Amino acid sequence: MIQGWIPNGEAVPATSWTLSCEMFFYAMFPLLIVVLGRIPIRALPAIGGLMLILAILSASLVHESAPGGDAFFLSPLGRIPEFAMGVLLGLHLPRLIGAPSSFVRRRSTLLLAACGVAVVAFPFVVTELPQLRERINLYVPICMVAIVAAAAGDLNGPHWISDRRLVVAGLWSYAFYSVHESIILCVDAVMGSPPGLVIGIPLAIATFVGTGILAGLIFRRWEEPWRERIGGSRPKEVMLAAEPGSR
Repeated sequence: MIQGWIPNGEAVPATSWTLSCEMFFYAMFPLLIVVLGRIPIRALPAIGGLMLILAILSASLVHESAPGGDAFFLSPLGRIPEFAMGVLLGLHLPRLIGAPSSFVRRRSTLLLAACGVAVVAFPFVVTELPQLRERINLYVPICMVAIVAAAAGDLNGPHWISDRRLVVAGLWSYAFYSVHESIILCVDAVMGSPPGLVIGIPLAIATFVGTGILAGLIFRRWEEPWRERIGGSRPKEVMLAAEPGSR
């Protein structure tokens, strides 16, 4: 749980550095929820705007702390503004999407589509402007808008974002993230050299499908049993959404 505090520290599996951030935020949450919950409504735009700016610029704030720029991805300190924005968003989400006539409620699908386009386009922009990758984190505002829009879509009634298959994919997503890089490294080690398109495309598809199946097994046989043992039963609406044949 400390690998994220060590710049360029090795972790096995490689993606487990996120556990350092998660444990740190679990410890910080009781303090943050009290402090942020006491912010006067009139001060929210200023405080929220400042945190958003810090979250977007956090890459440049911690980038120099380690050779190669990996510190931003590994440092829990670099994620504090991001986490604080999430807490603020959770506290005040009803104010943002409560009214049926609000812009977010009326344009939830459009906002989600815009977020999808932004997520797909950003890596291409970073490829052309690599210095951008080291200076700003545009995924923070994109994810904020997506969270608000998805919640608003749920309030509007049956919504494509609540489709059972998407819900299941979301439930499996962390397990997928946790194992994907290790599987890719294993495939690379077996292949030895980059394959051509004839082999590479089927291999990429098989790797993706295999990782998805493994993620599903981890979620069903490991994550869920432990979560239920530690934290109680799952929310009813999530259980229904994940059941085959239900929506």
